[in-house]
Amino acid sequence: VFAASLPKCDLAGAGSAAERGRREIAGLELATPSGVLLPHITASIGGAQQRLGIAAKALLSAADGALYRAKGSGRNRVELAL
Repeated sequence: VFAASLPKCDLAGAGSAAERGRREIAGLELATPSGVLLPHITASIGGAQQRLGIAAKALLSAADGALYRAKGSGRNRVELAL
């Protein structure tokens, strides 16, 4: 689990960046001494946008809720808190 800050990026832009990252991750293969592990790696990503008056804790909570929606909707997807 990690968090990223995208200054000067609106929610739609952050969603596009997250989707590009998700596709990149999904395209990776995990090589081990025994060979390549399949299925490919996937990522579920939740995002939220900072708005005036919203505390950091509430922002992280909104992103976390979006992440759990992504996981609950079949994983390997991006969900945004609106």
